Amino acid sequence: MSFRNWIAEEVILPGSDLILGQTLSKHFKFLEKSQHWSAGELASYQNEKLRLLVDHSYNNVPFYKELFDRQSLRPADVRTRDDLRKLPILTKDTIRTNIRNGKLLATNLKKASLIPSSSSGSTGEPLQFYVTKDSYSLNIAANLRGWYNMGYRLGDSFVKLSVNPRSSRIKKIQDRINSCFYFSSEAVTEASMREFVELLVKKRPKFIRGYPSTLSLLGKYLASSGADIPELIAVNTTGEILFPEMRKIIERVFCCPVFDSYSGEGGANMFESSKGKYFVSNEYAITEVIDDQGRAITNGEGEIVTTDLWNYANPFIRYAVKDKVVIDDNESECCYLRVSRVLGRSVDMLELSNGRTMIVHFFTGFFEWEKSVSQFQVIQTAPNVVEIKLVVNDYFNSREETKIHNRVKEYVGEGVALTLSLVDDIPVSKNGKRRFMFKKF
Repeated sequence: MSFRNWIAEEVILPGSDLILGQTLSKHFKFLEKSQHWSAGELASYQNEKLRLLVDHSYNNVPFYKELFDRQSLRPADVRTRDDLRKLPILTKDTIRTNIRNGKLLATNLKKASLIPSSSSGSTGEPLQFYVTKDSYSLNIAANLRGWYNMGYRLGDSFVKLSVNPRSSRIKKIQDRINSCFYFSSEAVTEASMREFVELLVKKRPKFIRGYPSTLSLLGKYLASSGADIPELIAVNTTGEILFPEMRKIIERVFCCPVFDSYSGEGGANMFESSKGKYFVSNEYAITEVIDDQGRAITNGEGEIVTTDLWNYANPFIRYAVKDKVVIDDNESECCYLRVSRVLGRSVDMLELSNGRTMIVHFFTGFFEWEKSVSQFQVIQTAPNVVEIKLVVNDYFNSREETKIHNRVKEYVGEGVALTLSLVDDIPVSKNGKRRFMFKKF
């Protein structure tokens, strides 16, 4: 550990907590110890936190008082994580409606003391809600623990690719203190990619954090340009699904391992470990994985349902995030989910009028090998109409166009109209993400 790392951990971090009224330093030290707990210790901790959350929600949050009474339940009926199954699963629409009407906001907390938060809205359905400072601090601490497990230490330099502007003075000060070099990924053009290479060469960061789609585009540029970049320790991908094709490009070009991370509203938080599995932040939330019938599973593919154990402002109890994951056999250690893959939103699968289902993984895998296509986007404009936007390069010609059309047409099947549209650019959405496939009707 360098002197800069020591100063960042022992002076700057606790000092910023005092200034901002947060508890990040305390929670980070707690998480460093709790990650070594046994399954029994973790289960006891989760159950204790759950009892406190349920009691608080019933007594102070009108929505949960009504929900429990409607289900003929009392707080004493939900004491362990297994008891959560007595409660219905909450949808985003239910959460959004009761945030708007004020029923999901705790009556014993002052709104001025809360922190506004939101989901990214990658599906076109952003969600705004409040979190407590304690919840906010633990969430950041959980992400910091993930970074430490990939070799990072506070004080190490890193590049952050983001579309969130660094216009405020506080953000700029935080970046300087944290050795963070901000780079806007709002538009990935040849000029901006050259600027990115210049930043790497000049600042020589140890880590990079960004959306996998942006990093893979930068990787393709670096590979084609032959630019010589400084050695990195690791790359952290976040905010989007890291497809296998993207991982290959990023690891090959940046010559370092990629550690993927996932964070969803409602407390679901996980970070890829060095063993290629996702370490779930069980201290922050109870994460269930259910099948299409709403039954808990211990192996295979399922949907995340999360209970945030810390956010007392807008409590999320059994909230369906609408993300799917693959888990390994978890039966022996019920609390320690072993997530092997994050599959993403259920909207990454679109039903066609002929009964077929389009899966985004087909397109990412197919276009990985198409040298003539730099970017793509699949849009279903009607039950039987599909448009594919393509950003092409010098390798593209009429023969390539016919080949792509015929292969995709074979995939979508008969009775579906397919068009290919050549465009100069596929812009990112307001949250900076690139939607590979979506429905627009």
